[in-house]
Amino acid sequence: MEGVTYAPWYDAARFDKRSHPAFRLRGQLRQLAINLQSLKEQVLGTGAPLLVLLLILAWYMPKASLRRFAATWFCTLPALAVVGMYLLVHLAQRFLLGFSPVLWGTALASVLVPPGLQLMARRAMLAATLVFAASVMPGLLHYVVSERTESTARDLTIAQAIPQFGIAPGDRVASIGDGQEAYWAHLAKVSLIAEVWSIDSARFWSEPLALQQAALRSMADSGAKAVVWREDSDQLCPPQWLSLPEHSGCMISLH
Repeated sequence: MEGVTYAPWYDAARFDKRSHPAFRLRGQLRQLAINLQSLKEQVLGTGAPLLVLLLILAWYMPKASLRRFAATWFCTLPALAVVGMYLLVHLAQRFLLGFSPVLWGTALASVLVPPGLQLMARRAMLAATLVFAASVMPGLLHYVVSERTESTARDLTIAQAIPQFGIAPGDRVASIGDGQEAYWAHLAKVSLIAEVWSIDSARFWSEPLALQQAALRSMADSGAKAVVWREDSDQLCPPQWLSLPEHSGCMISLH
């Protein structure tokens, strides 16, 4: 895969030619159990208001509601098939964002209630929708209104600076900090092949120099040409590290 900017996650086998796909039932069942647990947490957590509403309304005419839901197979079956494929490999909440509205919507639209309870059903639907919105809106608003311009400016500055230190498009580099958020790598068209996670960054910097050097040698052995750290604090660049413009980050050459 050419142009991959976060290869350890998306194409790890590219950097280990000894790796070959093999089916192992125990490992597959373990991954399935992990993904089912994640799916259960999503349904019983964020989706709890909608699930409770669905169970209450379907209680009145369960057989008729189930028949109506079965008739929506042309909508629900493709969505369930995709979710099923994710369950076999890796499942993240964002993967379901396009399918959850389809499944919840068809399930709720399939419910039948007696004519005398329709007004109550509408009010219950409104209440559940408000509770659901209240549970997800804070996170959504935080994402929408959070300031990301400083981070974007740093990524752009790093991407423009590292070619001056011999890093060309297509080169392999490493990152101090989660590679999935290293947008400078995409802008510079380089591939990340090693990283120190953000949760471990403080520990990395607090370790003795000998251990830091050992970690850097491991990155070099993996093929990384340099290590880049995007500064997200006031910490100065350590000795032997190059300071990138505008306090955007630090870099050290490995070759």
